[in-house]
Amino acid sequence: MPKPIAPAAPQPNEYDEAVQNPRTCFADPDLRRGTVETYPPGRGIPGMPWPRSGAFGQAYRVFVNGQQWGVKCFTRLHEDQEARYRAISAHLKRANLPYMVDFDFQPAGMRVKGKTYPLLKMAWIDGEPLDDYIEGHLSQPGALARLADQWLALVQTLHAHGIAHGDLQHGNILVAAGELRLIDYDGMFVPALRGQVSHEIGHRNYQHPQRNQQQFDDSLDHFSSWVIYLSLLALNVEPELWSRFRGGDEKLLFDADDFRAPGRSPVLKALRDSSKPDLPPLAAFISELARVPPTHVQPLDGQLVMRALEEARAAARVAWINDHAQTAPVSRAASAVSPQLAAAQARPPAAAPGAAGWIAGHPVSRQPQAPKLSRPSPKKWLPDRLWPERLGMALQLLTSGALVYLAILGLIVVEWAALWFTSTLAMMIVLLAYRYVTLPEFRERSDLLTLAARHQREQRQISKRLDKLTAAWERETKRTQTAAHRLATAETTLRTRQAAELQTVDHELQARLAGRLQRWQQQKRRDALAAVRLADEAIPSIGLLTLHRLTKAGIITAADVDYDRVRQVPRVGDQRARELVAWRRQVEARIAPTLPVALPPDQAAPLQKQGASDHERIEKRHRKPLAHAVQGRLAEAQRHAQEEQKFVPAINEEKRWHADLVQRLQEVNNELTAYETLRFVTFMRRLLFLRT
Repeated sequence: MPKPIAPAAPQPNEYDEAVQNPRTCFADPDLRRGTVETYPPGRGIPGMPWPRSGAFGQAYRVFVNGQQWGVKCFTRLHEDQEARYRAISAHLKRANLPYMVDFDFQPAGMRVKGKTYPLLKMAWIDGEPLDDYIEGHLSQPGALARLADQWLALVQTLHAHGIAHGDLQHGNILVAAGELRLIDYDGMFVPALRGQVSHEIGHRNYQHPQRNQQQFDDSLDHFSSWVIYLSLLALNVEPELWSRFRGGDEKLLFDADDFRAPGRSPVLKALRDSSKPDLPPLAAFISELARVPPTHVQPLDGQLVMRALEEARAAARVAWINDHAQTAPVSRAASAVSPQLAAAQARPPAAAPGAAGWIAGHPVSRQPQAPKLSRPSPKKWLPDRLWPERLGMALQLLTSGALVYLAILGLIVVEWAALWFTSTLAMMIVLLAYRYVTLPEFRERSDLLTLAARHQREQRQISKRLDKLTAAWERETKRTQTAAHRLATAETTLRTRQAAELQTVDHELQARLAGRLQRWQQQKRRDALAAVRLADEAIPSIGLLTLHRLTKAGIITAADVDYDRVRQVPRVGDQRARELVAWRRQVEARIAPTLPVALPPDQAAPLQKQGASDHERIEKRHRKPLAHAVQGRLAEAQRHAQEEQKFVPAINEEKRWHADLVQRLQEVNNELTAYETLRFVTFMRRLLFLRT
């Protein structure tokens, strides 16, 4: 087992003091020439380094010749820290993912109070932390839905490569130029580290309450990735949740107490009780994830969430229909209209639940609500004069009674009496029914029912067209999102490769310039030494005889002085050889300030020209692929915009006609309530002097 790098890590204030002098603090040549970022006005102590503190370290931004580097200093050290970072670096380089930041782990990268400590050097990413980005885009429709799609793609990509970050939380997720980037790889798992334990358990507001250090495999991110994804979906549907439950206060929406006791969680209760059908399923997901052991949490599955949301919406529509059917004050004659009307109205304005929602980021207008209509007064349809009908009934009853009496006396055949009674009774009922259907109010109600039936047929046709257009637009949006992500990933990969090649060329150029400068300095030093003659210098213990012997041996200038060569001259000796070497060193120190510190333009120009040529060659090689990638992305965006111009107006027009028909049906049903007492039974009761 390797020995610890140091018994204990320096304190944060000790790091602050050390980085104030990069030349003595850092071992990296680039960082030694850099300048550490200090606090801006109004924040911290003016002139002091500005650290970004984390759980196990703090990072500084260092400016070096137009480049920006991030330097992470560790406040907690581990024996296997270097081995782990080597394994992580090797795996990330093979994976070549656009979400990661290249880094260089330097075991003895910095010096603090006379001791060396490790550091992590990485490219500085200018981006917003996830919580700041969410807070700034709460009022932009669809922005969080698109961010949820990107998050889903990131998590699935990491899982496909066997990577687990280990501490997914708002501070370690940056949004840079609209793309997600991950930082802080202290607790990362890669396949080469299987069988070890974790040195940390992540941010408490994003981790399973039962997670411990023994869990260290590719399932580390399952729970935290669900928490972030479901938080984005919930905030996209209901942005007010952010301010209501203090989003951004070391969390997005949920905290550790919500996971430990889901039944007593205020935010989960708000989601469960919400009238928006997309929110209760999200609360159910969080509650279930917190209930099972952390090792049983499944990987993030966007399709599973979408299916749950669709089922919730369908259930909400059924409940809406049932409630409407129970409360609609219509007559039996109009009750045949109400279920169809409820079905037509059972499409409430759609909310944007996430990646599959077609209204998420597009200007499709909501279906307007039909105005509430006042209930009309019942129609007074019963005729005031029913004496002819009553006289006919009296005659029929008298005739029937006389026939029955004659049949009892045997004066007529019983069958003839029964036939007469039946025929006259049927004729009377037909006449009364004819009298009922000829009422003006009956014809008015019939016209309203016919009009309602026609509106229902038109509404069903519009609903079919609207569903077809909506499905087509959802497919188009999903296809566009997939294509946009693929094209953006390809473009990012190309740019990353180009930047890496250009950086390699710059490093090689600096190495060649430094080598040539060193050789030139050596030549100038030799020339300067050759110009200093021994005969012109006063060298102790070197007399004329010794000088003659040295000259005879070819040792005339300081450039000729060499210990072995001088010692071989007869009768010079070891002592005089040492004194001559010491004299040469004094001459070298004397001429050192006169040596050049930079290459002259005529010597540096060829190398710089070669470097510029290499730059141009690399840029030329990448220019066409990059232009093709950018053109493809722009073409895809233009094509999607054209499809939007085709679909969205058509969908809005169909929704407008649908809303208009809903309003007409409401008006018809409202008018039908005035005829709710128009029944043949009521007519007969009035005819027989019964209460109506």
